[in-house]
Amino acid sequence: MSLLDAFGQDATCPLCGSVGAKKLLFFVKCPNRSCANNAGGLDIGDVTKTASLPSTRPRASAPAPDVSKWRKAPAFDPASASLKVRYKNFKGEEKAFDGNPRSLRVKGVHVSLQVSPSGTRIALAKSRIANLVDVEAEIQKYPQPTAKERQILKYHGYKGSSSAAYEELRKKYPNW
Repeated sequence: MSLLDAFGQDATCPLCGSVGAKKLLFFVKCPNRSCANNAGGLDIGDVTKTASLPSTRPRASAPAPDVSKWRKAPAFDPASASLKVRYKNFKGEEKAFDGNPRSLRVKGVHVSLQVSPSGTRIALAKSRIANLVDVEAEIQKYPQPTAKERQILKYHGYKGSSSAAYEELRKKYPNW
């Protein structure tokens, strides 16, 4: 016994006039397979997949953002400038990385930089860097904006707008 059998009323289909249709509130289930109110061969009592429900059209998607304006990471060229970082990993193995000193960023207790040959960015714990003095000297040579400063620089660079804070940051980081 289905829901339509218990609560539905026998009626005629408003679209095709077939006798034997079931009506429950606003839903009409027609036994005629060529009618729009037929559930596509489903059981007459199945209300969940009724064909008389209004169909929804898919929404138009928003246009894709123009990624050409976004700031990309600097291209990695290991021949131009290279920084040797000696690192002791969690297994106790000594590793040596060739990195781009211009890509150095400090975040908490970690330092991240692009390494050769692929140019991928890795994060290294400061406590495990053997030549931390050299790395910190390079960080001072090539200062990087903080996260908040990067947010301001990216926003105005993308929008093509300006503000006093943006102009001050452009003077502070001319190569960024």
